Amino acid sequence: MLQHFDGLDVGRSGATLMPDNTFEVRCAFVGSLHGYAAELVTREIAGLLKMPCLHERLDSGRVAERRYRLERAASGDFLRRMRYASTLPLLKLPSPRRLERVPLVALLSRALATFEADYDHVRSGDVSPSLPVWANCLVSLDPVSFDPSNAAGMDQADFGAASILSTRAERVVVRDLAAQGWLDVLPTRGRGKGRYLRLTSMGIAERGRGAALVRAASQRCRARFDAADVSRLERLLAQVVEGVAVQLPAHFTSYGPGDGSVAGGSFVPADPGPPPIPAHGAEWPVVLRAPGNAAGLSVPSLLSQALTAFAIDYQAAGFSGLGEAMQFLRHVPDAGMELPRARKLGAVTGTTRSTPERHLTAVAEPGTARTPRRRVFLSPKGRRFRDAFPAVLLNTEDAWSGKYGSGLMADLYSTLETMEQDFIEDAPDYPDGTRWFRELHARNP
Repeated sequence: MLQHFDGLDVGRSGATLMPDNTFEVRCAFVGSLHGYAAELVTREIAGLLKMPCLHERLDSGRVAERRYRLERAASGDFLRRMRYASTLPLLKLPSPRRLERVPLVALLSRALATFEADYDHVRSGDVSPSLPVWANCLVSLDPVSFDPSNAAGMDQADFGAASILSTRAERVVVRDLAAQGWLDVLPTRGRGKGRYLRLTSMGIAERGRGAALVRAASQRCRARFDAADVSRLERLLAQVVEGVAVQLPAHFTSYGPGDGSVAGGSFVPADPGPPPIPAHGAEWPVVLRAPGNAAGLSVPSLLSQALTAFAIDYQAAGFSGLGEAMQFLRHVPDAGMELPRARKLGAVTGTTRSTPERHLTAVAEPGTARTPRRRVFLSPKGRRFRDAFPAVLLNTEDAWSGKYGSGLMADLYSTLETMEQDFIEDAPDYPDGTRWFRELHARNP
């Protein structure tokens, strides 16, 4: 494994079983930035496992070697964490490619951000629902659209299937919608511990306001862009979304408030089908898409589902999530990044508890919130994710051209490129799928 942990001096690193049945773990580091990053990662792992440092050797002011005591019972955990931070479980880097134009996913994201801005403009500070809350929650809680025979509400499990929200996300939004008086949460009418959901009169009114805001935002969108371009975009995106075998959330969202992936990783492996089911987390609901389902979807829903489908296909290559790579990893050089910027781009806190730190993708220099000029570095795994990003992104675009046809993909790109001049300024290259959870929770009384 050591040869897959770039920055470790393989010849001088290893472990020795001591007479007291503990291990002495020797971590020696090469004299480079990768060596410094390896020293930080191994220090963090040792801290998490409470491994005392027995000896430290410096060379020209830097740590050249550190020795730790490892309890035998914790040796398996230590090896698992070291392997997790290394490149051992990862595929080899794909053939290098260069980004020579704005990626398709960035244009899709900027278009979605522009529609969201138009929605927020007509919303104009109103207490009406945000676009994600309306699309992912209130519409899904419409009992008539889900079951015409039921005018009283729905089981919470049915809400998860209707919204395509993970169980953890579903629990959060149910709690917050209930706290705001938009949702009644009742004991199930049958056996078991399930709960029954019913929109309150306030919730029904907010669902109606959201629908009116979407219509107004759509009119503003067609005034902002050439109407023919918007119609062409709808037609092309509908063909893309129709080609996805599973239903996706109506508005772009993450797996949960603290997990930026769209489908929760690969706990459940992909099933090639037919129909093909993507790899996903244990809590992500799999609902097959009905034929013709994409017809009549709104522009933001089509954009959201196309973005989600692209992110799923990117992650299928085995190199991190698209959001993590696009928003954070690709911006971190070998020399590291100052913690405040890493916090802004990748939510790295320097406490070992943020997602990139828990997953041993990135590591911060030791210190506290008051320690000045702390820097964040990528682990060997994080650097592999970063270096693979351009090729995996372009390979995913190529795969879409093969799936949907190069002509359709060229038309989609050129349509978005034509509309780009009217996108809002500073639109993100990838949407933040966790933000709407925070904004919804912030409205709780």
